Amino acid sequence: MTVELYTPGHGLYTDTLILYGLTLPLCEVLGKKGEVPAELIRAEGTGSFYRLEVQVDDHGELASLITDYVTNERDVIKDALTRGPLGFFADGDVNIFLQALTDLRGLTDYLSSLSEPGHAERAGEGRGGAGKWKTMKLPLMPMAGKYLHRDLTETSRYPQAQYKACGYCCALAALGLFKASFPAIGRGREWNRVIIVPAFEGLVDASYFDTLDMFHIRDWEEFYRKLRAVGGARRGVTGAAAQLPLRVFMKLVVSLFSPSLVRAMAMARARWRMLGTNFAGRPKAPQVRGYQELEVTALIYGLDALYRQGFMAFSELFPLIRALIEAGEVDALESFLDFVANRSLRDLYLFARGTFSTLERMKAEREPEKRKLWGEAVRKARECQEVAGLLLTT
Repeated sequence: MTVELYTPGHGLYTDTLILYGLTLPLCEVLGKKGEVPAELIRAEGTGSFYRLEVQVDDHGELASLITDYVTNERDVIKDALTRGPLGFFADGDVNIFLQALTDLRGLTDYLSSLSEPGHAERAGEGRGGAGKWKTMKLPLMPMAGKYLHRDLTETSRYPQAQYKACGYCCALAALGLFKASFPAIGRGREWNRVIIVPAFEGLVDASYFDTLDMFHIRDWEEFYRKLRAVGGARRGVTGAAAQLPLRVFMKLVVSLFSPSLVRAMAMARARWRMLGTNFAGRPKAPQVRGYQELEVTALIYGLDALYRQGFMAFSELFPLIRALIEAGEVDALESFLDFVANRSLRDLYLFARGTFSTLERMKAEREPEKRKLWGEAVRKARECQEVAGLLLTT
C-alpha cells in the first residue's frame, strides 16, 4: 500500500528538514533488514514543499518505524543536538523532541494530517501563531531570525512575532537536522557554525535517501574534522567555515560527497540546490549571519562525469584545497569548483594561476608540517591536471 504525505508548508528550509526526518530513519531501519528498494520512497520537490509516496501499510506503520529508530538512537540524537557542531539545543528542548517522536499515537495522527497540503496553515501555525504551538528554533528555521537593522525612527508595518509550529513539526525538523545536515565549525572574530542541507526540485526515490544516509553515517565525520583543522590565512582564524564565503563553502561541501552519492543525485530527475546558514554567537542562542540557497546541479553533473571517467574522488585533492584556503586563495578554489561545473577555460586559468602562486610561496616555508603540506599539495596539483583533461574530453 502507498501512503501519500505532504510536508507541512513551513518554507523550503524547514520542510526539507522534515522531509529527511520522515525518510532517513525509514531507510536506516529497513536497511538493516536488507537492501532498501528504490520504490520504497518517491519524493517530489515543488520548490517550496515536498510530496511523498511511501510504501507502507498505513500512517501507523510509518510512525512505528520512526519511533523504533528514535528509541534505539535516543542517546545519540540527544548528544548530537546538545553538543558539538549541532549543539544548538538545551537538554529540555531535545527531551520534548524525543517525547513527540516516540509518541506513537500522536505521531500517527500527525502523519495523517499530512495527507493533504497545507498542514501549517490549517493548524494556525506560523509567525504569530499562538496557543499550544511551540516557538521554532533558529536552526530549524533561519528565516525566523532578525537579519536587517532598521532606522529606529521608523515604525515597522508588520510587528515582529515569533514563528510557532506544533511539536511534531519541530521534532521532525530537528530529526532531519541531525540526520541530513552537514555542519562545520570555524573561528574568526567569533565562532561560526555553518549548516548545509541538500534540497531538490523534481523527483527522487529511496536510492538517493539511502545513499545520503550511508554517506552521512560513514564519511562526514572525517570531512568535518578536516574542515575544522584548516589553518587560517590570518592570525587567530581557524577552520574552513570561518574563512570561505558561504557560497564557496557550500560548493566545497558538495565536492566532498562520495561518488555513489553524486551518482544517485545525478541519476534523479531533479535540480539540486544547497541551503546554507551561517550561525554565530553562543550555540544555545545563535544569531543568523547569513542564509543562501545555491543551485549546484551543474556541479553534481560535473563531478559525476569525472567519476564515470575513472577519477577516484574529489576529496582526495583535500591537501591542495587546504593549502589554497590557508593561503587566502579563495578565488582560485572557487574557480576550480566552477570549472568542474562548467568546463570554463577562464576558470581553469584562474585556478592554475592561484595554485602556482600558492605553491611558490609555500616552497619557502621551513616548518616541517608546512613543508609536508607543500609536498602533498604539489602532488595533488598534478592530479588536477588529470581532472582538467578528463573533463575537457567528455
